[in-house]
Amino acid sequence: MRIPDAAVRDGDGPVCIRSRRHAVARGEGLPAKEITLADMFRSAGYATAHIGKWHLGSGVGHKPLDHGFDYSFGFMGGCIDNYTHFCYWAGPNRHDLWENNQRVRLPGRYFPDLMVEKAKAFIDRHRTQPFFMYFAMNMPHYPYQGEVKWLEHYRNLPYPRNLYAAFVSTLDERVQQLLKYLEESGLRERTIIVYQSDNGHSVEERAHFGGGSSGPYRRPSSASSKAASVCQRLSLGRVISPRGRCVAKSRTDATGCPHWQNYVK
Repeated sequence: MRIPDAAVRDGDGPVCIRSRRHAVARGEGLPAKEITLADMFRSAGYATAHIGKWHLGSGVGHKPLDHGFDYSFGFMGGCIDNYTHFCYWAGPNRHDLWENNQRVRLPGRYFPDLMVEKAKAFIDRHRTQPFFMYFAMNMPHYPYQGEVKWLEHYRNLPYPRNLYAAFVSTLDERVQQLLKYLEESGLRERTIIVYQSDNGHSVEERAHFGGGSSGPYRRPSSASSKAASVCQRLSLGRVISPRGRCVAKSRTDATGCPHWQNYVK
């Protein structure tokens, strides 16, 4: 998210929705009445983009362009094969790759690389204006399809930890590529990056029954957790600036509603 000159100069500085389970219940999607971060930023003059996974509905009125995004590239469902861009689970095989609501077929192209490519292009088009980009990586969600070099790197880890680790490192490398592009574009110092995890690793059969680990802090995504359910707020006691100094404290509630309004000007 690139912040405009005024916000940087003045020193000021998502949207609250119910869970995805409620949003896509009964084949529906994100209700039109919900106000998203993209709605908020676009109304303030930001260019907005969704790149990656959506999984908030694919019907009329429920896609990214219906919820404040000027540009969208990615898939609408829960997961895809990273090379064919088909979903091979829960029913007939379905192709699921879209750009601005138009189906695009790019067989053989590695989806994480396509995400970085589209993100760079969006940044390049809007480098002179404030922008908000929702970069929703699908890694390390199944199917585990890490790069060969990382599979080789972790070959001595036990199965399925080796597969999961390779996919996480593949993810980390794509994030590094995007950050490097911001640096090279001269935008890093005026870009706020919010890095947020999903709901933990899966222990489903299609995820090889595991591979990830949250240590003592969190159970797998498919398990309920009383500890997680009673935590209503996420507190970040130390927010590190690009230069490595502690600059602020931030807090957001568990639904994902950081207080970005101060930056919207």
